[in-house]
Amino acid sequence: MLQLRARRGAIAILTVLLFIALLGIGAVVVDFARVELMRNQLQTAADAAALAGAVQLATTNKNDYLLKAKALGQANPLFDSTVAVPDDAVELGNWNPATRTFSPTTSLPTADAVRVTLHHQSSYLIGSSIGFAPKQIGAQSVAWAGPSVAQAQCMKPWALWIGQLMTRINLYRFGTPGDPARPMEPADLDALREMPEDGPTGRTFTVFLGNSGSDTTFRGNMYAVSLPPYYHADGSPVDTTGNGANNYEQNISGERCNSVSVGDSLLTEPGAMVGKTCAGVVGSESCNVNGDGICATLVGNVCKGPSGEDVVVKTAFWDAPTSSNGRLSAVVKLVGSFQLKTFTKQNGSGGKAVLTGTFLPLANNGPIGGQTTTLVKIILVQ
Repeated sequence: MLQLRARRGAIAILTVLLFIALLGIGAVVVDFARVELMRNQLQTAADAAALAGAVQLATTNKNDYLLKAKALGQANPLFDSTVAVPDDAVELGNWNPATRTFSPTTSLPTADAVRVTLHHQSSYLIGSSIGFAPKQIGAQSVAWAGPSVAQAQCMKPWALWIGQLMTRINLYRFGTPGDPARPMEPADLDALREMPEDGPTGRTFTVFLGNSGSDTTFRGNMYAVSLPPYYHADGSPVDTTGNGANNYEQNISGERCNSVSVGDSLLTEPGAMVGKTCAGVVGSESCNVNGDGICATLVGNVCKGPSGEDVVVKTAFWDAPTSSNGRLSAVVKLVGSFQLKTFTKQNGSGGKAVLTGTFLPLANNGPIGGQTTTLVKIILVQ
């Protein structure tokens, strides 16, 4: 007669073996999840650093691109420490949207993209005890200050002749005034970044508001315009009942904020608007500074903001103005920006407001448009 063998303790041994197997699987899962979280944190840091660097390329302080990229990248956590962003992890370059490629460059004025590549030596909490070697993880990001913005908010109620800007760019690029009406192209933005501030091929211009008297050289370079636009680009009218001298002043000082798109029609303001321009720029119609305008201080005639910063404004560039009930309707060719450097009021022949501005690309959050303008959007492209 057969007898069953005693199996006492077999279940306990199987349970221990199964527990060890499950413990090993759990350890591997935890370690790999830890590495993946670390990779995501490193990618977030790379994205932040690249965006911060690209934003600087569209400001007057382009030289700070490395400082800003490192600061924003290193502000991100990496478990219980912070991300390290060495200098050589941040590269200047140019982005080609057609081929989606980044080309490194050492030319700061013409650079329009920043690439950040980060590495970190990860370690396993449990896996190292069973022979897993430390794993090198990496993350890379490219931010581009390139896509043109077709609409901008909080525009100043000034419109400038686009030919003034394009003639200077043509002189710099081709050595001749060329065609001032030609469309702006990406290479013009590169030139605008690279051009010196002053001189015959520089980015600095003098523009006038008001009665130019016997000086017709700059007549019509800048129009005082009503905001919001008279007509939208699609032909639909806009409610302009809020337009007028006081609103013109408030659009300069920033109390009002209006959007302008390429193709909009801007109706010029009647009169010279010199007093209201002074009120919006320096805070008083007599042009005595009281700190309430966009130029909170004037050192001589040099314009500075409340904290001593440069004052950068967004304006429209007009082309082909037409007559409209005794005023001009200027069609917006592009939206752009310039740094307001100096401001003075000149008396005689009704007086005029004289502004000196340095044209430059500027970062903006408006919708991407179909033609190149001096306002660009900062986006992650890789």
